[in-house]
Amino acid sequence: FRDKMKLGAMLTFLMTSSDDQLKKFQSITTKEYLVSRGFSEKLIETVFRPLCHAIYFDASLNTSAYLFTSMLKNFAFEDSTLPAYGIGSIAVQLGEKLEEDTVHFHSKVKNIFEDSVELSNGEVIHAKKVIVTIPPLDAEKVFPKRKCEIEYSSYTCLYFSTKTPPVKSPIILLNGKTEGIVNNVFVPTTIQPSYAPPGYHLVCVSLKSFEDKEDDELIYDVLKELIDWFGVKVNDWMHIKTYHIQSALPKVHANHEIKYSEEVNGIHFCGDSLSYGSVNNALISGKETAEKVMQQLSPSKKNSRKSVFFN
Repeated sequence: FRDKMKLGAMLTFLMTSSDDQLKKFQSITTKEYLVSRGFSEKLIETVFRPLCHAIYFDASLNTSAYLFTSMLKNFAFEDSTLPAYGIGSIAVQLGEKLEEDTVHFHSKVKNIFEDSVELSNGEVIHAKKVIVTIPPLDAEKVFPKRKCEIEYSSYTCLYFSTKTPPVKSPIILLNGKTEGIVNNVFVPTTIQPSYAPPGYHLVCVSLKSFEDKEDDELIYDVLKELIDWFGVKVNDWMHIKTYHIQSALPKVHANHEIKYSEEVNGIHFCGDSLSYGSVNNALISGKETAEKVMQQLSPSKKNSRKSVFFN
């Protein structure tokens, strides 16, 4: 009861706090913030730790409390959505608005300069501005002096197809126990039915740690554990694919500098790795970088609409 009262008080605080006000928690960890709010160790371990792992694949609770409070505020008071037909449809929608021959596929980059890009085949593409959006680990290969100091969380998840979903509501089911390899279960089709054929549902099972096992062994272990959650009906689930992602999301420790755009020697860098990993931040970063480029190209026309090259 005490935890419920404190949770209600925290949500009330978040509801009435702006993003700028929450930034004061940037210098402390999530664990420190939760302890300062007076939550019991039981609630922290059985709810908040698996929740943090479900959202940004980090159960350490060393993540910046600013990230945690922002995330919790969005989940509690904003609408969560998924794009129809997959996350890739966002890129398709943006790409459809570009002129032909704007995007070059299968073009490996050798060197990047302020006003040009050299491909591995020797071709040089000239531009008024160059925007680099590749991940930090790959950027280090092109820019040896730009060392990647970001730590990444690893992640393993399994996707299943079923006619009988474990839940019919858009909720995340958390493992509140220390034992077991499953961290959470989510059914994306409760939000976006287009993620499965008519009459079927897509189930995503996320694990507590990176599990580099053979698929058959891992599927057996996961389904055996989930029988305790949902009963023997999980035996009817059809395995679709397993993903083992070594560098899933960048870790955001306390005092992590959050920015959405960066310019170094005339070259612009953008992406959610500058702040913290999310689709929202990727879009914010792209928008802010585009606005900076537009301002530099046409400083006297702040509000004019111009095409911007993204690759």
